[in-house]
Amino acid sequence: LGWGFSVGAGFIKLEELEGAIQVAPNAEGRIGSQARDQLVADYAPVVGLHWQGPAGVLAGLSYRKASIADFRLPIDVQLGDGFPLPVPQLNVVGTAQFDPTSVSGEVSGPICPLRLAVGATWKQWSAYPNPIAYTSPPADFPEQPAPGFDDTLLWRVGLELAQSAGPVTLEPRLGAQFAPTPTPEQT
Repeated sequence: LGWGFSVGAGFIKLEELEGAIQVAPNAEGRIGSQARDQLVADYAPVVGLHWQGPAGVLAGLSYRKASIADFRLPIDVQLGDGFPLPVPQLNVVGTAQFDPTSVSGEVSGPICPLRLAVGATWKQWSAYPNPIAYTSPPADFPEQPAPGFDDTLLWRVGLELAQSAGPVTLEPRLGAQFAPTPTPEQT
């Protein structure tokens, strides 16, 4: 883009499972099942901005939208007139994978003879859905509690030393990260 700025964009792709299972007597009167399922693509955009400043200073900022893979698989059982009790539909519904929305930033620069990098990432874990949904609870059944995850802020710091040893350049690195859990205190 000029002035040391560049930008990039892409996406994360996950597959969601949708389908149904039907259980019923066949033409011969035997119980059988038919399954239908399909994978449906889910796309989450990723955008990044990079700046290369004077004196070797680098900075970056990225945004990733939440990436979610859900599954929906209702099971419908119709056993026919020979079975006196109706079987309610069973809905198998939930979230197989969840990567939260995140915003990351990092800046690095030379501090002779080292390079220091400091970064942080905010993750929106508060949007995490229940992994398994209650689909057919009785009327007096208590509502399923939300996971209650908290948003997190991860911190990173790193050091690098470029050291020439004849024809070889060694670059030992040291880093640390603080990554708090999004899970609330368990009771």
